[in-house]
Amino acid sequence: MRWLDSACALHPRVFGGVVALHNAFCEWEIARNGVPCHQKTFERLLTELGFLIGEIKGTPLVSGLILKDDASTFSSTH
Repeated sequence: MRWLDSACALHPRVFGGVVALHNAFCEWEIARNGVPCHQKTFERLLTELGFLIGEIKGTPLVSGLILKDDASTFSSTH
């Protein structure tokens, strides 16, 4: 998935919010005249790529995946 390479960072100790990741993916698709998908489809695609998705206090999270913008904040504090 080209979007992962351009917009995301992988790290085993991060958890990205599914909603934020999905929104960023949809914006990326629209900017390239693509068709955004539903959140459930996005979650299925991530699962097929080997990412684990879980829920903490009602918030769906993806293990090991975070937006690069958020990763820069994470790396400067850890």
